Amino acid sequence: MTAQIPDTFFFKGEAYVLIGKEGGELAFPRQFGMEPEMLHTACYRGFYATYELTEDGLYLRELTFREQNDNYLPIGGIEPVLEEYQTTYHDLGVMILFTGKIRLAKDFIDELYVHMGYQKPMGLGQCWT
Repeated sequence: MTAQIPDTFFFKGEAYVLIGKEGGELAFPRQFGMEPEMLHTACYRGFYATYELTEDGLYLRELTFREQNDNYLPIGGIEPVLEEYQTTYHDLGVMILFTGKIRLAKDFIDELYVHMGYQKPMGLGQCWT
């Protein structure tokens, strides 16, 4: 099975994954002047991110992707760490002005697996919020 790599959110020291959202946009390489391309079969959109949710707001902490023109620009003064097939920006502190709803989950639930996709936000007659 090849599930897509989800975005990760840290909240009160615990890691969760994004399984759904409504409303605004989260971070995207285009907003920093870069165009992502597919990394591999587990990352068709070409990027994945790590966020931290605090009482002060939502922050982008890490962004991993492949830029289609190898045009890696600094983000918030942070230079990327280049790897063989991708690059990662560590220790970011970019506030994300998100308005809407996000649905997070802990752990992977095999019954909710979507081939070549992301884990479903609900299943088995239950909804997790």
